[in-house]
Amino acid sequence: PIIALRIGAAFVPVRKAGKLPGETVRVSYTKEYGTDHFEMQTGAVKPGQNVVVLDDLIATGGSAKAAGELVAKNGGKVVEYVFFVELTALKGAAALEAPVYSVLKFDD
Repeated sequence: PIIALRIGAAFVPVRKAGKLPGETVRVSYTKEYGTDHFEMQTGAVKPGQNVVVLDDLIATGGSAKAAGELVAKNGGKVVEYVFFVELTALKGAAALEAPVYSVLKFDD
């Protein structure tokens, strides 16, 4: 939330299933070792709202893509993804439908 506060934006958490209070929207995504589920509170993103997805790491892109799907289910639009670390060899950025920015990129 500190980054959102600094830039004057709203903060909407995306969490594993069952971690958020109230009514939620859920998506499933494939991980290296199975399937998992993410949730976002219903109505947390308003229809037509532009959203930046911020995460610490992108590897295969599965969890970031799931976050983008949650934004879309609430009527929002992901305008970019921002990561602190990108593992470029896994090509996760190719799975995303908005520009991807990473602070650090590792090829190995």
